[in-house]
Amino acid sequence: PNGVSLAPHRDVAYVTARNAGELVALDLSAMRVIARAPVCAEPTAVLVGPSEASVLVACAPDRELVAVDPGSLRVTRRVALPDEPGAMALTDDGAVVVTHPRTGGVTRLDAATLAVTARGSVPERPWAGHPLRANGVPRALHDVAQRPRTGELWIPHTLLSVTAAQPALN
Repeated sequence: PNGVSLAPHRDVAYVTARNAGELVALDLSAMRVIARAPVCAEPTAVLVGPSEASVLVACAPDRELVAVDPGSLRVTRRVALPDEPGAMALTDDGAVVVTHPRTGGVTRLDAATLAVTARGSVPERPWAGHPLRANGVPRALHDVAQRPRTGELWIPHTLLSVTAAQPALN
């Protein structure tokens, strides 16, 4: 398992089985697998869409987002992304935000149509002249969440220092 998202009104948890290439549905009341289906080569993250009408799966090596019917687990749509997807989140205004861990990028899609509406990136932190101050290029975007009612995205990530000489690192 690599990712999980809950559909509380359906009483179902959706889990990505990365090595198996499957999406697995679990009945939360009975605590048992109720369905499983292949979705892509390596499903990394899963997100239950608005109103629990769809389940979105991030497929890293395929560089795509896959929409899945929550009942049958049948793939209903595939959307190409600019880079390998990582974490996903829903925003207050009905968008889906997808991170791109290897490039530090972020893609925003309309949740209803899955059309890309914006692209951006986590900014680089410049060298501040001291080896103990955070600096570098964003990589390994671990998760994403929107701060409620602000539109502000919070993305924990790792910085890869590319300017400090190795002996100067502490």
